[in-house]
Amino acid sequence: MNFQIDHNLLDKDPAAKDLIAILSNKEEELGLEDAYLYHEFPFYLGEEEEIITANVMIISKKVGLLLFKCSPETIADKKKLGNLSDEVDQIYGNVYSKLVKSKLLRKKRSELLVPITPFLFLPNLRVKNTENYHVFLNDLIMLNRDNLEEEIGKCKATGLLVSDDNILKETLSVLEGAKGISRPKERKYDDKKGETKGKILGKIESEIAVFDVEQKRAAMNICQEFQRIRGLAGSGKTIVLAMKAALIHIRYPDAEILYTFFTKSLYSFIKKLITRFYRQFADGDPNWEKIKILHAWGGRSLPGVYYNVCQDN
Repeated sequence: MNFQIDHNLLDKDPAAKDLIAILSNKEEELGLEDAYLYHEFPFYLGEEEEIITANVMIISKKVGLLLFKCSPETIADKKKLGNLSDEVDQIYGNVYSKLVKSKLLRKKRSELLVPITPFLFLPNLRVKNTENYHVFLNDLIMLNRDNLEEEIGKCKATGLLVSDDNILKETLSVLEGAKGISRPKERKYDDKKGETKGKILGKIESEIAVFDVEQKRAAMNICQEFQRIRGLAGSGKTIVLAMKAALIHIRYPDAEILYTFFTKSLYSFIKKLITRFYRQFADGDPNWEKIKILHAWGGRSLPGVYYNVCQDN
């Protein structure tokens, strides 16, 4: 499996940690060898400014899209289960609304090519027959250690998702927020002419529009200490840092964030990128009182980190 995990967050989430450990040990039996697994991602800003997220999300050609809400509950308390069920409905609604906007992922007006299956995973709950809770939980499947493998084994992706790499790439692109990356106009080329320069460039541009593994790790993991991101010119550092700023701002809205850069002409581009990434996970625009975009040096005609520090001192 391809893991996208912030271990600082995972250590505080024992139920999700149990689930990931079980899935890792059973990945061959469950057909998850090529799956993408995320912890606490994607997350969205709710109507009351609360964070909405699944504890674990899996995207796979074989099983489709699986959403897990995990809890260490030991007793089947109906009120608590009802609250967890509501949270699952919220994250399902957010994920569905993102995917259904993509023309490539729609089978019909309100039907997706990618099947979404939500689960409630309670590893410490000892219930002989979880089916008794299906009606109460609005048909949400409740999992524990005993029925996990069986229920996931029932999930099957559609034939198109299995056969078409573009469906998987588009799903990843939408949910990871890569749609915030500015894209050039789609190139038109004739398939009958073979590998033309236009067709090759089109393929390259479609690859650039999806984050690679290292870019995901750099952008999505919010470190509690210093982190250095290095790369050659054109490797995506500006984009990664813009997404990182947007995600930190959503998760920690009171944090003071400084985005600094060297090339003066990048100012409007950086602000546009942060705004686009922010809108992938929240309605509205960022609070620019909390995010400062400042040139590294600055001067009399332009605020900047070095200039402002000199003025303050």
